[in-house]
Amino acid sequence: MELIDYESGKSLAKVRVAHSFFQKVFGLTIGSPLEEGQCFLIKGCRGIHTIGMDYGIDAVFLDKAGRVLAVYENLRPYRVSSFIRGAENVVEFKAGFVSKNGIKAGDKLDFF
Repeated sequence: MELIDYESGKSLAKVRVAHSFFQKVFGLTIGSPLEEGQCFLIKGCRGIHTIGMDYGIDAVFLDKAGRVLAVYENLRPYRVSSFIRGAENVVEFKAGFVSKNGIKAGDKLDFF
């Protein structure tokens, strides 16, 4: 699956999905870190943490239509995001991805 910028149709990243409860809770603290051009999708999520991680991430919170509600850039290790009202999914990236790709609140992202 790929993450797409809805307006331009540009592919932004290949998607790794958290399928199990265990993967949702532990996220990127287990397994290999994200590579360039990858993101990590957590469905049904309104808030995240970076407890146990040794690197920062960017996090984008999406509503059910794929609209960006909130963006956290370089969320450092051992931090917790706010709970984002209306969020249905969170997409996590290597730190710096959001600014490099100009992702901001109000943008629409899609999965293909």
